[in-house]
Parts: sequence; C-alpha cells; structure tokens
Amino acid sequence: MYSRPYQSALIVSYIEAIKKALNRLGVNSSGVRYGNIPYYFHDLILRIPEPKPRKVFLSDVIKNDNQKLQAVDFIKQKAERGESIWPHLSRGWGKLKNLDKLYNNWEVYHLHLGEVIEKDGYVSRTQDVLLLRISTDAMHFIDVRGHGGEFPDLWYDVGIMNIVLKNWPDQLANYKSLMTGHNVSESSVDLIKKYRDGNFNAPLILSDGCAYVSPGMVSLEGLGSLSGLHYNYLIRTFGVVEQVWIEAPYKLINFYFPWRVQPASLDLYIDPDWPICIKAKNSNRSLSITDVWRLANSLIR
Repeated sequence: MYSRPYQSALIVSYIEAIKKALNRLGVNSSGVRYGNIPYYFHDLILRIPEPKPRKVFLSDVIKNDNQKLQAVDFIKQKAERGESIWPHLSRGWGKLKNLDKLYNNWEVYHLHLGEVIEKDGYVSRTQDVLLLRISTDAMHFIDVRGHGGEFPDLWYDVGIMNIVLKNWPDQLANYKSLMTGHNVSESSVDLIKKYRDGNFNAPLILSDGCAYVSPGMVSLEGLGSLSGLHYNYLIRTFGVVEQVWIEAPYKLINFYFPWRVQPASLDLYIDPDWPICIKAKNSNRSLSITDVWRLANSLIR
C-alpha cells in the first residue's frame, strides 16, 4: 500500500493527456522523444497568445510606410477585437518539433498577412510577414518583412531588435547588460545564426552600443526556459502526491472517497481535459495542483 510509484505513473499519464490535447490542436508530435513531449508542449502553449482585446502600437517604420500600414490593418483590427491570431502563425507551429527560435530568444512573433482561412485552419501564406511582440494587454507591431527562401537572413537580423529599442526602449531595459565589457564585438547575421543554431544564449549589440541579453534564455534544445520551469514544477507536484501517499494515505483516500466505502489503494491519472487536475478511478472528485500542495502543507502543521 505504501510503495505505489505515483510520480512516475502521473508523468506517463500526463504525457498521454498531452498527446490527446495535441491531437485536438492538430499538432504532430512525431520526432520528439516521448519523455521530452511535455517540454515541447509547454514551449508551444507558452507561445500561443490568449485571444483578448489588446491595444496595438505601431513602430515608426510601419507608420511612415502606407503600404505597410495597409498590409497590417486587417490583423490590427483582429487584435483590437480580441480575435485569435493562431491562423496567421507559421504552419510550422503544427509540428511540435519545429521551434520558433526567434520567439524563444527575443519574444518576436511573425504572422502571415493572408485573410482567407484554408482547410487546415491557417490563413493563406504570404511572402511578407508581420513581426511583432505581444504582451498581456498590447501588441507592438515592429515591421513588415519578406521571408522565405529569398530572405534567409530575416530571423538573424539585429535590425528587428533595433526597431524595438528605438520605439519602445522600456521593453528592453531589464535586459541591458550592466557589464563594462563583454566578449561580443558585433551582432552580424553570421554570428547570430551560429549562436542560435547552437542554442547559445548570446547577447545582441544594439544601435546604442550596449549588449542586451535575450529575455527567452533558451535551453540546449532551443526551448524557452519557462517551458522547463513549468514542467519541472509539475514533476515536483507529482512527487508530492507520492509523498503524501507514503506519509498519510488516508488523506488522499478521504479526499477522493469521502462518502462511500473506501478502497485500499488509488488508481490515479491526469484528466485529459484542462486545467490540469488529478483524478482517481471510480471517483468523481478532482485534485487540483493547489489541492496537492494544501494536502502537503497539512502534514507539516
């Protein structure tokens, strides 16, 4: 009764729940090792902006170009109405293994400017894309650039962040290096590509001559650091469930079966619906992440 390995069982159950969620989203997880699926999943989820009305700010590069103003007007209206921008994302987002390293490093999205949604749920592809940053209540439109085979250097162009620095310096203030010296003498396309392809967290030298560290802080696999923090927290939480079972199994049993004949053991699994909660077979009650820590705290009082 006291040796049930709940942590490992819940990890496996969580991965299976993620795979079901990915299937609903139409995202292909092939090419990602089974144990790494949660890291890539959290990386994807953290990149998807919540559909909600946001104020839109335009850079001077867009304001001073009527063609660019017209190109972004459709997405600007969608952003202000709070509509989802998922259809405008790269189709690469439909493949879990495909990481958006420009976003993971510098939190810069690129959106296609098509207006017709095709069968797969994405808008028609356009050579020009909108580069932007998205926060809780605002979108900052940086520039409209050509991309694809004719523009292979777009993702490594330091000019993107120079536009951000010029128009919204407060967005980068927390990432400005305070060091008096650094070992990066320039931010050329070749160097940025070399560091990013190797998943190194190298600073950029921007137009003010200062070094700026990337807010994303990628892992050795190119994943955003927050994806690891989120999943590691869940792993720890699953371990707490196991520890509660070892020290006071009756607390878990009483939680799931307070009004009926109680079983000798529990068959726990992750509910495939969201938000994340832990369920027990033959019980209609759900243990939230908050509930887990509340039970754990009750053991040390």
